[in-house]
Amino acid sequence: MISRRHFLASSAALAAISACARKNAPKRFSITMDDFNLNVERRQTIVERNEGVLSAMAQHNHKGAGFVSGQWVDNAQGRAVIQSWIDGGNMIGNHTYTHPHANKLSVADYVANIEKNTAFLSAIDGTSPKLFRFPYLDEGGTLEKRDAIRAYLGENDYINAAVTVDTFDWYIDGRMGERLKSNPDSELSGYRDYYLASALKLAEHYNALAADIGRAGTPHTLLVHHNELNGLFLGDLITHFKANGWEMIDAKTTFTNDIFKVQPYTLNKGRSVLSVMEQEAASIEKMERRPFPVKEFGKADMDALGL
Repeated sequence: MISRRHFLASSAALAAISACARKNAPKRFSITMDDFNLNVERRQTIVERNEGVLSAMAQHNHKGAGFVSGQWVDNAQGRAVIQSWIDGGNMIGNHTYTHPHANKLSVADYVANIEKNTAFLSAIDGTSPKLFRFPYLDEGGTLEKRDAIRAYLGENDYINAAVTVDTFDWYIDGRMGERLKSNPDSELSGYRDYYLASALKLAEHYNALAADIGRAGTPHTLLVHHNELNGLFLGDLITHFKANGWEMIDAKTTFTNDIFKVQPYTLNKGRSVLSVMEQEAASIEKMERRPFPVKEFGKADMDALGL
């Protein structure tokens, strides 16, 4: 693993890269999809939602990564969904069995939750149970707990599949779901358009932030969820990113980047790893931090649009 001292030293060195080089660095991303909560159906059935997600990636010849919590897929339908991802060449990683907040469990109970999901996934050929993502991006709430969980992960060869770009798609999907409850025939194009615009705004922010800390060209892990928003509009999202100069890179390749070995000292608290790294660089190197482009998950923006 890369230490904080090593990170800061390498960050300072890389920050000397010319502005021209940063400007010309590629903008790259992988689809990384969390949760696989298959208990909610609205306009789409679970099968239709999953087919919408997989067909969107396949149309762009992209191999993504899905992070599964076993409690939602430990049944015939769930295993079929997992198998469809594997058959499409996508990765399936570990997201704990019951999707808990790490700060609400003891270290022993949290580790047991990880191991239960590892056992579940290991019984399905083709999964990657040692590719792990923290639910809620919550690494423990205290340094002591975080470090104990990190130690377990390191000693047992888990890779922390950190998020670089959070899209807040879960919030948009929740609001869209409330609209569909009140009117199942609602027009949804406004939700699509807002999703595409806000996700791109966030991606551009984090990409610029990566350049600020000397990591121009970092391949990004775009955090989205296995929900109806993506069942309907993931293909539109990918097309929108490509139209704005972004390239797709398969998740398997993305997770070989050394950013996924960085272990910042500062607590994550549900954030992109780049946000944490920016905070540390700002405190050490007196760097000005970028203003965050979306407040309250986009609540005010969506209110203003009537969504």
